[in-house]
Amino acid sequence: MALPGVTNTILDGGLGVTTPATSRPHVVGPCAQGPLNVPTLISNQRQLKDTFGVHGPLVDTVGFILDNAGGPVLVTRTADSVAATYDGGTSAALDASTGGGTDNQLNVAVATSEPKLDADVLVTIVTGGARSDMKFTYSLDGGLSTSPVIAGATTVALGDTGITLEFEPGTVNPYVAGATYDFEARAAYMDSTDLGAAFDAIELDLKAFDFLVLAGQAASASAAAQLFSALATQLNAFVSQDRYYGAIMSCGEDSAANALTAFSALTSNRIAVLHGTAQVSPPFGVVGRGTMALPVAAVAAMRAAGNVMSTDLAQTFGADSVGPIPSALSISHNEFTQNGGLDDAKIGTARTYANLTGFYLTNVWLKSAPGSDFEFWQHRRMMDQACIEVSARHSELISSSVIVKNDGTGSLTEAAAQAIEKKVQRGLDNRLGSALRGIGPTAIDGSTGHVSDQRYQVDRTNNVLSTKTLIATVSIVPRGYLKQLQTTLSYKLAV
Repeated sequence: MALPGVTNTILDGGLGVTTPATSRPHVVGPCAQGPLNVPTLISNQRQLKDTFGVHGPLVDTVGFILDNAGGPVLVTRTADSVAATYDGGTSAALDASTGGGTDNQLNVAVATSEPKLDADVLVTIVTGGARSDMKFTYSLDGGLSTSPVIAGATTVALGDTGITLEFEPGTVNPYVAGATYDFEARAAYMDSTDLGAAFDAIELDLKAFDFLVLAGQAASASAAAQLFSALATQLNAFVSQDRYYGAIMSCGEDSAANALTAFSALTSNRIAVLHGTAQVSPPFGVVGRGTMALPVAAVAAMRAAGNVMSTDLAQTFGADSVGPIPSALSISHNEFTQNGGLDDAKIGTARTYANLTGFYLTNVWLKSAPGSDFEFWQHRRMMDQACIEVSARHSELISSSVIVKNDGTGSLTEAAAQAIEKKVQRGLDNRLGSALRGIGPTAIDGSTGHVSDQRYQVDRTNNVLSTKTLIATVSIVPRGYLKQLQTTLSYKLAV
């Protein structure tokens, strides 16, 4: 029995002090716990941990956004019908990197331990000998971080990660100090059916958000392509409901060549697809996991949450909300040094620059068809905001009366047309602004207006009396975005 005494437990994060994000993402994906298919507003890390735990792609993505862009974030946990794996299968039997044989083998199996997180596990024998005598450490991030020394046993659970190591006896071939065992653990993931069930809930929910993010990454590019198609269908269905969203997702844990093949025929001017991972700081401390391999898609989502709509998410300099990827130690694919043709195919990547420090987004393309006006993420965001504003102002005009001419055309009088134009134009000026007219919200560089200019105009020839329909057009001139800069340098006798 413990001695009489008093214990106080001090909790942190309860005040919900989180930097307000510029835009509100809706992150959808699997994790180890929490309500299924219930859109939940998460304002801080404490709330995230209490509601959805500390393990899984959903938690990693939301936590990274909260840490680096602020909140709140709308979160929907999906089912995870794609089973967890070890080295791509249901089990793995691992021989040591040095010495030994089958008697000192290490085993992992989904049947007896299902990983709750994605991990690159490295087990290192510290003290050699039979199973009962040897000691080891483990890493969940490929050796970048290490656990304390642990005594060998028949089975050893790696904390609450869901991963359990099964050690063979090691009596004939004892474990060798310095030997390593490595394997890949991947948490269960969502499929198209799981995504559809989540969207059924999202359609009925009234919480506002600006764009969607699919957390984590499918095990292959072909599986990611199936999610892309399901997502594109859903986004188009939202448009038919007068709801306008873009989405960001990964093209799967696969090679650049396979990603190009799987996505070559797929197009959507509402979805940004990105390849690769960045090794960054995790939102929660887990023994043996000081860094996590976060999909580059989640980095783009963080940038989208932390920036105004007109910002190019690949901007390298100019504000704290752009520039190098925060806390990144490495990237899995560098389009600058390993050009795999992904950028040419409108698949976003990470990269380095020869004369800049750190890792950057190359481009955040929309996977639009050739010739589309919707090239980059900001083009989708600005048009969606224009649609939302016009729809809101037009909704206020439903069943209202207007004055028409008495010349037999049934068309609007000039005064009636101008009154409507003034109302809607004011809304567009407030939401999108105009750099040329010096009106509206502020862009990332401090200048006024998210677009160069825009105009709303009512059709004055339509027979409103007969059709009972208002016809209007919105013309938007976007800002230009610098992607190539060319200079000629030479020595001269005089300048």
